[in-house]
Amino acid sequence: MNLLHDPVYFKKNEILRRAKLFEFPNPLAVELFLWGCEITFQLQKLSDAIILKGGAAVQLHLPVEMQRGSIDVDVVARFDENEILEIISDLKKSLGGDMSFRLHEPKEPIQNIPMKTFFVSVPSVLEMQDRDFLEIKIDFLMEDLDLPIIQLEKIPTFALDIEKITCFTRGVMIGDKILTLAKESVGLTLLSDYPKQIYDVEKLISHNNFSEEDVKHIIKSIKKYTILEIGYRAIDVSLSEVLTHIITTMDEYASIDTSKGEDNIKKSIDSFQQFYVSKSQRSPYFGWSIKCLKIKFLIKLMLMNVDDQLSIADLCDFFNRSIKFSKKLELIKGDIIKEYRGNLLEMAEEYIPYFKELRGKPLERVFWQVLTFNNLEKIESLLD
Repeated sequence: MNLLHDPVYFKKNEILRRAKLFEFPNPLAVELFLWGCEITFQLQKLSDAIILKGGAAVQLHLPVEMQRGSIDVDVVARFDENEILEIISDLKKSLGGDMSFRLHEPKEPIQNIPMKTFFVSVPSVLEMQDRDFLEIKIDFLMEDLDLPIIQLEKIPTFALDIEKITCFTRGVMIGDKILTLAKESVGLTLLSDYPKQIYDVEKLISHNNFSEEDVKHIIKSIKKYTILEIGYRAIDVSLSEVLTHIITTMDEYASIDTSKGEDNIKKSIDSFQQFYVSKSQRSPYFGWSIKCLKIKFLIKLMLMNVDDQLSIADLCDFFNRSIKFSKKLELIKGDIIKEYRGNLLEMAEEYIPYFKELRGKPLERVFWQVLTFNNLEKIESLLD
């Protein structure tokens, strides 16, 4: 077997050590991510036209402590089917060993999507459930996306330190992931897939301030993927409608910590966190409400930009200020919390079906619930 990364990473003791160090109860999450990164590096050695996207790419933009597990390899390349088959053949030779590859033929393929999926069997040193191999899924999207990319080098992750990988920029990844949340139109169909998308988007938009370039990349990505998804699904929907659909989805998920929260959503969040998320990054239900409300506020600002009511510079300013204020609220302790909570609730401008239940929620949760473009400055004055 010919590995491009240090073989030490693939030893059982090292995988177990990293799982313990980064608080992943199931070391399989580490081994799967490790192999996904190795396969991606091998593919990009074979062709520099291959670009990483999806959950694995998101993690490379995040600090190690925020990264989650990912079990698939999602790549984009403007190849035809014969070229992809040739790449897979070369990958098999490059990896060597007893690797096996099989083309996946979905029972109910989504029409018009130019994609080929392969499963790669790789050795597992963990031998969990008496299996000495793992299957890694590779999705090849055969499109020329013409979106901004970045080459990342020496990237620390919870599974290994990656030598070099080319992926889409932070802004492009935000745009790509955000669209998966438009349940009524271009979003995902499986309920179980939503928590990982929400997790990724919230981490990407929260851990660093937005630059104008970030926002430009988000908008360019959303416009590009919306056009593609409309074509794939043969539906008639505008960009503004798609953004409105995302807001609807986030409202549904934001109620998770209230009497309005749906049990099936809670179960999907619990299942996701149990396998994919390290202990330090797992959130209670009110934390998931915060994630969704952050995304909702960003989408509302983007709608204003799409409608020429808000410049990119002002969008950056408003969102960065909201994140900064939210972090200040986390520092408030003691009896004064009740007073601040009451002040925030008085600033609510929109109908909240579970308004009374917010009286017992953390300040950050209340802040994101009542926040609007119009009241941010007034809310900020609470801590002047």
